[in-house]
Amino acid sequence: MNRLVSLDSMSRALVACAFVLFGLGSCGGEGTTGSPPPGNHIPFEKDADAVRIVRGVRESLASRTRPSSDEVQSFKEVANRYADEPFIQEAVIALLPALEDWDGMATFFESKSELDDTDRKLIARIYIRQANYGAAREAILPLAESQPQDVEANALAGRALYYYGENEAAARHYDRVWEGILSERRIVDLSFRAMIHFDEGDTQSARAMLEEGLKLDPNSIVLHNAMGRVLAGAGEKELAEFHSNRVHELQRELSRNETSQMRVAAQVFEINRALQAGDVDGCRERILRLLPEADEGMREQLYGFLDALYRRAGREAELPAVLQQARASAAGGAKD
Repeated sequence: MNRLVSLDSMSRALVACAFVLFGLGSCGGEGTTGSPPPGNHIPFEKDADAVRIVRGVRESLASRTRPSSDEVQSFKEVANRYADEPFIQEAVIALLPALEDWDGMATFFESKSELDDTDRKLIARIYIRQANYGAAREAILPLAESQPQDVEANALAGRALYYYGENEAAARHYDRVWEGILSERRIVDLSFRAMIHFDEGDTQSARAMLEEGLKLDPNSIVLHNAMGRVLAGAGEKELAEFHSNRVHELQRELSRNETSQMRVAAQVFEINRALQAGDVDGCRERILRLLPEADEGMREQLYGFLDALYRRAGREAELPAVLQQARASAAGGAKD
């Protein structure tokens, strides 16, 4: 089956359901597995079933296809039994975030006998996504305290502490790596630090920080929302309303983009169905309808797919006209 067209440029929500254009498995979330069974004494390399399951998932990832729900579930069970195997962790990190399976990720790292620094940062991020701020705090604080110049560790500590309601401690961790937060454009953390000032009644410092952030990212919904709150608290209603309106504009734009991505996803599935049915002309027609909404990178992939599709079908003579029609469709010309 042809797998020429990647959807890497699509949003994370779309990638969670489709790793590539063709050869898709079923889409849907998987539940978490339980704790690994006690007394697991079989080495991973001697557990034939476990090796087979992990290799199958890695091969799917290498070919950019999504494993089936049953394969994912079996893989998670194996991963939790052999959580200390680097060979397995690579596949976990490649697969589960794409499925937005944060419970599965948390269970995997909790199954490890020991966490290194990178693991601690990952599991802190996972806990924050789960709104488990106490666990995030416990996971990242020892690392942040031992490495006061580590931007990521201290920014994560600041975020976990802010959510946990420990503003003073959060500010301390943010301030020690502030230059790194700015240089790495950690907009959310910048916003949180500004809101700590605001919570303390220091509106001027909060406003100055948010202005600095908006210079880095003028279209940040987070920053405009925070600035609206700060200005409203300072009694500057007109300016606050400006930022509030900007939030609504940006949210509408985001919604339009997400709607467009879902339309593209629907067309992708239609192309896949036509391909599975061996309908070359049906594939072509659906691709022509998709091209105007595809970005430049995806368009080039679609042209390449059409080329391979027609050559494999023994219809090379039609290719020049088909590709010309495709490029016209992409430019907003004829779509039929």
